[in-house]
Amino acid sequence: MPSNDSLTNQVIKKVKKDIQVNNIAPDQIITENQLCNELNISRTPVREALIHLTSDGILKKVPRKGYAVQKIDTKTKLDTYTLFSTLESLAATLAVDHLTEDDLMKMREYIDRINIALKYKNCSDYYFLNDKFHNVYINKCDNEPLIKMIRELEASPINRSYVGSCSERLLSAFSECNDDHHLLVELFEKKDIAGINEFHRKHWETKHVDMI
Repeated sequence: MPSNDSLTNQVIKKVKKDIQVNNIAPDQIITENQLCNELNISRTPVREALIHLTSDGILKKVPRKGYAVQKIDTKTKLDTYTLFSTLESLAATLAVDHLTEDDLMKMREYIDRINIALKYKNCSDYYFLNDKFHNVYINKCDNEPLIKMIRELEASPINRSYVGSCSERLLSAFSECNDDHHLLVELFEKKDIAGINEFHRKHWETKHVDMI
């Protein structure tokens, strides 16, 4: 049976991910009972997770109601994207000499699977597969401190993609991002370091500020 600590971490990860993909909106109330029922676990790890998330400034206590997400201002989000861009660009350039043909094939597979997810308007799969795509080269950068920094940034409640209801506009933005992925694979094949750095600068430009 999992310990309370591991269950607490599961709850923390779930809440953060739900915030990232807009499953929990900024004005939405979440409660202990709700999470206990969703995860089929006892109150203790849920309560500990909510306390932890509140102390980290991710949630705020709403008297007699439960908890709500702390709003994050646009500048903080854009500053975080600048960090993502810088760190992922560095990871990509370090990974160039470590990526195999199998790795590049896996990246192409994720591109195809993302296209299928978008065709069927499955935004949840998009977020999952987009992370998988980027993790192929992040995990091959051969720099554990850098990987740790990226993982810590990913663990924040700020998503590294656009969020919102799965509208045609959001799907179109996702499609643009996935089109970019083809170019990145080509740049890896050519071992084009300058091109990879420029790619990440442009890929992380926020074209739709209202969807972050």
